[in-house]
Amino acid sequence: MSLSCRVCLIDFQIKRNSIACNHCNTWYHYECVNLSETEFLQHAKNKSLEWVCPPCSKNTHCGKCNIEFKKSKKSKEKSIFCDCCEKYFHLNCAGISLQMFFSLPDLDPWFCHNCYNDIF
Repeated sequence: MSLSCRVCLIDFQIKRNSIACNHCNTWYHYECVNLSETEFLQHAKNKSLEWVCPPCSKNTHCGKCNIEFKKSKKSKEKSIFCDCCEKYFHLNCAGISLQMFFSLPDLDPWFCHNCYNDIF
């Protein structure tokens, strides 16, 4: 069974120059996910560093600051979902106060700053 990069679909000859997502264990060439060689080498040397692939980071990491959302059920952390890029954002990263968040209509779409600028 061969293993190939999820982006370019080219088989890996060896796992050199490739990185696995810590969430889904999918492998990628570091260049295919826009990691610099320096970033890749940091992850290769320090196995305790977590790397999350773009599909997984859409739901587990903020679309702006890329910090992982807290998983605790006791966490008061709120996030908002962009209906265009399908990423979640911390309210602070989206520039939304808690009061504003709770006053938003439930069914209205919300767009992050980047998507809003692309659409309008």
